[in-house]
Amino acid sequence: MKKYFLGALGRIGLLWQQPTIAPLVYLNFLLIGSQFILILVLGRLLPPLIPLFYSRPWGQLQLTSPNFLFLLPALSLAVLFLNSLLTTIFLKETIFAQLYTWTSNLFAFLLLLALSRLFFTFLF
Repeated sequence: MKKYFLGALGRIGLLWQQPTIAPLVYLNFLLIGSQFILILVLGRLLPPLIPLFYSRPWGQLQLTSPNFLFLLPALSLAVLFLNSLLTTIFLKETIFAQLYTWTSNLFAFLLLLALSRLFFTFLF
């Protein structure tokens, strides 16, 4: 099982080198990098407590330190790797790999949008 898992991890690089997948992966890394840069540049301008956990009841339970904003790009990166790993293990067709990569891009874009909305709310 361990050997099979490590083999699947090795095939992620091959998947990302395919001509139809590579631009989508680059776009995903661009979106994730934009999230990191946005947090690093504007993060110190935020108040000490910001609302991040909107699934919790309104009030104090939603508030957290701005350091937790790094969860968003980390989550985007985790979704990209998980989708790529699932593609290399279970699927052999390129169309499904593209679909999973597009899904990762959409997820990273929506988190970038949420992050920029949070900064726009507090800074402007």
